[in-house]
Amino acid sequence: MLTTTEAAAYLNERGGFPYVVTRQLVQQWCKRGKFAHAIAPANRRGLWQIPTDDLDSFVLPRRTGRKKRTEGENR
Repeated sequence: MLTTTEAAAYLNERGGFPYVVTRQLVQQWCKRGKFAHAIAPANRRGLWQIPTDDLDSFVLPRRTGRKKRTEGENR
């Protein structure tokens, strides 16, 4: 089990991301349920516990948000 800081370092070592993975980003992914077996902290100041198996099988979430306009679209 790794904390969010350790998980961020683990994911950065593994590579395959177009950006640097931060502790805050891992924490957001935990809150959104991206790691199925992560254990939430008992209180607000606690640390998430993330199994390495979840990190090994982690796939980068697809982008959300507004789609880019194509050249032929009207404004």
